[in-house]
Amino acid sequence: MDVTRANFRDKVPEILKLIEDAEYIGFDFEYSGLINESGRGPFPGKVERGRKPTMEERYQLSKESAERFSIIQMGVCPVAWDKSSNRYIARPFNFYITPSINPMLHFDRGFASTGDAVAFHHKHGFDFNKLFGQGCAYLSHAEEAKIRALREFYEVDLEHDVYIDQNETLMMQTARRLISEWDLERNGDMAAFLNITPLEADRTFNAYQRRLLHQLLRNDYPHLVGQSFDKYFQVQVKLQDREVAKTKARDEHFDNLLKEQIGVRVIIDRMRELKKPLVGHNCFGDLCYWIRMFDGALPDTLNEFRAILRKDFGLIVDTKFLAMNIDRKRYGEMTSGLQELVSKLGTQDLPGFHMPIGTVNYDTSTRDHQAGYDSWCTAKVLAKMAVLMYKVGSDDPPPPMESTNEIDARRDQIREALLVRPGKNGYQILVTLEKTPSKARIPPWTSLFWVVFGGRLMVNGTIEGEFTI
Repeated sequence: MDVTRANFRDKVPEILKLIEDAEYIGFDFEYSGLINESGRGPFPGKVERGRKPTMEERYQLSKESAERFSIIQMGVCPVAWDKSSNRYIARPFNFYITPSINPMLHFDRGFASTGDAVAFHHKHGFDFNKLFGQGCAYLSHAEEAKIRALREFYEVDLEHDVYIDQNETLMMQTARRLISEWDLERNGDMAAFLNITPLEADRTFNAYQRRLLHQLLRNDYPHLVGQSFDKYFQVQVKLQDREVAKTKARDEHFDNLLKEQIGVRVIIDRMRELKKPLVGHNCFGDLCYWIRMFDGALPDTLNEFRAILRKDFGLIVDTKFLAMNIDRKRYGEMTSGLQELVSKLGTQDLPGFHMPIGTVNYDTSTRDHQAGYDSWCTAKVLAKMAVLMYKVGSDDPPPPMESTNEIDARRDQIREALLVRPGKNGYQILVTLEKTPSKARIPPWTSLFWVVFGGRLMVNGTIEGEFTI
């Protein structure tokens, strides 16, 4: 279902609970733009030396792209096993993510897109009015820290005096006279107040004038405080309890604004915190955008990026990598396109994969390149392929080509896992599973199957052809 600003707050508790209960989570992003090799022009490796780029060079390209463009739609599909029906239950959600920030936070961000991306999304039914008018908010960890720091800076800065422009001399003289007269006339009344209005009728004080009035009270009337309203500036007696309450109210208002602006990051952070298995399709670029959009910055090198994924995420599975290593002798050359995989695996009954009533029926209504739909397709394809490859058999993937201490150790683990892997069992296993559908499940996440196939992402067009986490 679509999640927008209107229903986000109501849906968050349900989504977080589904994430907590999920066996794994399918995800997908749609971007406002993408830099590709042809659009970027010559770069070392491809043109100058007539070869494919290395994974490091591809990472730099993806990093540049993620730093310039944004995620504008996010698909999240928590999947859980239902014992009563012996099938997987999937609940996909499609989030529009707006680049806009609440102006009351006094912070803004740039937004960029490409003509190709706009045309592509429009062709596939993307609602740009919904993006900008009803999209869910987000804030990276870095942006949140910056907004908090700016607020502290502004609060300190407000205590500093500013230059009084000569055009405001009459206003300041009038305010001083009114305050002095009222301060004498109130005769110690602690509940008294004075409303000061602009010299010209039907006008309001601007921000500079309000700051000058606060400055006047702070310097010449330290026992008084001011409060700005739409039509006037109110002077009150400074009461400690009231000042504490006002400060608390301002802090709570700021915290509520910030919490609302953080938006979809609460879902991203929860998936990451729980380290649930994440399933994407051709998801190397998605992970680059993920870190840039919700953390705030991508590291300088591919190995540093790999270290973040190893440290902060659970198992990451790329269905494209699985598709490229299915049993080719039995099934022929398997396409790696997501929609083609859904179509080809559609006749495979097991494992059962179901969406509850009330959820968009993607089985009868396809929405290509909608992030919610693609996250559901990815989750479904993972279940079908993993059961097929685990129970029936698959080709052995080639070892990773990258070479670091961690990858070298991983290569040894993969080699050892393949040595003890059972042989291909054929269609008879699927017939047997039809009699016992409770066994038609994805292999345990701790199994050797995922040592071989987990944490390995297809990156076509590179020398290595694969990014190994």
